[in-house]
Amino acid sequence: PTIEMWKGAGHLPYYVDEVFMHFNLYSSGYIAKENNQVPISMIGDTVWPVPHTKNITSPYGSRWGTIHEGIDINQAGDADLGKPIVAFKSGMVVYSRTGWNGGWGNVVQVEHSNGLKTVYAHLSSLGVHEGQQVSAGQVVGEMGHTGNVRSSTGKGTHLHFEVWLNGNRIDPTPYLTPWLGG
Repeated sequence: PTIEMWKGAGHLPYYVDEVFMHFNLYSSGYIAKENNQVPISMIGDTVWPVPHTKNITSPYGSRWGTIHEGIDINQAGDADLGKPIVAFKSGMVVYSRTGWNGGWGNVVQVEHSNGLKTVYAHLSSLGVHEGQQVSAGQVVGEMGHTGNVRSSTGKGTHLHFEVWLNGNRIDPTPYLTPWLGG
C-alpha cells in the first residue's frame, strides 16, 4: 500500500504521514521518540536496552554485602536523565507502575516467550502500559533515578536491568554478550 492509497481511503493525511514516518524510521534501524531519532542495535530478535551507551556501571552479583540481581547501565551520570530505554525483545507489558515498587522506583516489566521476562527500573517516566504488546526496540520509558538508588555523585541516574527465567532472577550478561563483544 502507498501513502496516497491510505490518504484516498478517507484517513486523515497528517495521521497517514506520521504512521509512515514511524514505519520508515523503525524499519531503517531507528525508532522515533518525540521527534528524536534513537539508533537501535538489533541482533536476531533482541535489542540492547539503552541505545545511547553500553557502559555497565554495576554488574550482576555481590555488591555492598548483598546480591545485585541485575546490571546498571549509565554513561554520563545525571546527564542521562530522560534518555530513552527500549524493550530488549518483543513481548507483553505485565507491569508498568510509578512509585517505590520495592525499591525499583518507576518500573516496567515485559514478559517474553519461553519463560523470559525483563525488568527496566528507576525510570523517570513510563512509556507503556500494562497489557500493551511491545516490539523489540520500542521505547518503554526514560532513564531516571526513582526508587532506591545510591550514588557517590549526583542523583544516581541509571537503568537497572534484570532478566528473569521461569520466575527466577538470573544474570542478564549472557543475554547481552553479542553487544559486549563476547
